[in-house]
Amino acid sequence: MRQLAGHAGRALTTVADYLAAEPATEKTYESADRYFAAFLASQEGERAAADEAVAQRGVQAGLDLGDSPVTTVRGWADEVYAALKSQPLDRLVATRFGGMALGEYLRTRLFELVVHGLDLARATGQPLDIVPASGVAACLDLAVDIATHTGQGTTLLLALTGREPLPPTFALL
Repeated sequence: MRQLAGHAGRALTTVADYLAAEPATEKTYESADRYFAAFLASQEGERAAADEAVAQRGVQAGLDLGDSPVTTVRGWADEVYAALKSQPLDRLVATRFGGMALGEYLRTRLFELVVHGLDLARATGQPLDIVPASGVAACLDLAVDIATHTGQGTTLLLALTGREPLPPTFALL
């Protein structure tokens, strides 16, 4: 649970880290969905290595939560909020995978926070409506964009409209 909470919290700390660094000099990704789609299109070995690195960073982030995880995460959120106040959404940030506009990068972080927020709610027996509907809607928009850019749009549309169930192994990420 701590590792999952730490991993989710990295959606905040990476924003602060990237804003503290020099801006990217070129835009690698035009949009959040293309950022995720590029990862999904990477070679199997690259994805496995990236997944392992994410897991290790999640372990460390879980430790970084300290003795008061709620206070720590609130501190991270306050730090990000303060850092964002002075930044234009078109500022380029240098992510691990390439440069992109801050506004689009924030869509990827919201996606992570909402999805893992739902994971945490499910694991702790909390109601799923603990995540604001506006956050869920923004994530659904991004999920549809990811599905479209990865060739899974038709499958998702048919499932969302009740025409066909999702295949058992269907996953966008």
